[in-house]
Amino acid sequence: MAAQKAPETAAQGKKSPANGQPEAEIPDSPPRKKRRLLLSLVVVVVAVGGTAAFFYPKLVHAPHGVHNGPILQLASSTLNLSDGHILEVTVACQLTSVANVKTITPLEPRIYNAEISVFSGFYYSELLSLQGKRTARQELLKRIQAIIGTQDGYQQVSEVYFTTFIMQ
Repeated sequence: MAAQKAPETAAQGKKSPANGQPEAEIPDSPPRKKRRLLLSLVVVVVAVGGTAAFFYPKLVHAPHGVHNGPILQLASSTLNLSDGHILEVTVACQLTSVANVKTITPLEPRIYNAEISVFSGFYYSELLSLQGKRTARQELLKRIQAIIGTQDGYQQVSEVYFTTFIMQ
């Protein structure tokens, strides 16, 4: 029994069984490497374009107002809460670019007094939650902004941070 041979192609240098002539080459699509490269290039262009579209308005239309300036680190305070628990807290104030540190430093005793006033109105259980800390921080920010005031029509303090917060 003789085994039949499969038809040979022109790409292999063999003849077609039908007419004995080499088959015409059919152009294949681009090789896989070129497809991957093209696809990768398209993905990169879309990613870069999307990133640029996202950040471009922020770069071009940056606010002309106030930006963050230095951080004023205050000394640690140990305070009594409403229910007799003790809080040790260290506060840092995010100053704005218009803030005048020389005029703020003499106001630190008033800021410490505001800390006492704000925290003495809270209970231990209220300050255990994240929301309680946020509420205290927002209230303290309002009080500090009222004490320090504005410079050139802008607030001199934009945020208050708790860098130490220990309750007993």
